Amino acid sequence: MEKMTILRGDETLAATAWQTTTLFERVKGLLGKDGMDMDETLILNPCHAVHTFFMKFTIDVVFLNSHCQIIALYPDLKPYRATRIHLDATHTIELPAGAITQWNLKKGQHLHIRKAHV
Repeated sequence: MEKMTILRGDETLAATAWQTTTLFERVKGLLGKDGMDMDETLILNPCHAVHTFFMKFTIDVVFLNSHCQIIALYPDLKPYRATRIHLDATHTIELPAGAITQWNLKKGQHLHIRKAHV
């Protein structure tokens, strides 16, 4: 996985976000974890839909298009659920439950995903 940073304008939303770099990492995602810390973020790229089958906790999911514009938000996606397919999505961000509200994310906003400075 590659360490990234997620920004909204000049505001850092996630200083450490992990972006999947292989098919195996995308397929595994958060499976096997017992939860997420509030500073944890997983970026799936490419990704058009998410499911929470076999997961043990609720997550927030954000879909971005190729311009990193938010096209869909799924707050509090419970285990054993799925999002609809978003063919225009290029990045999907999985966040701890409550992050969409905490970050005040709205459809149409632009986010920036950049390599984190190590």
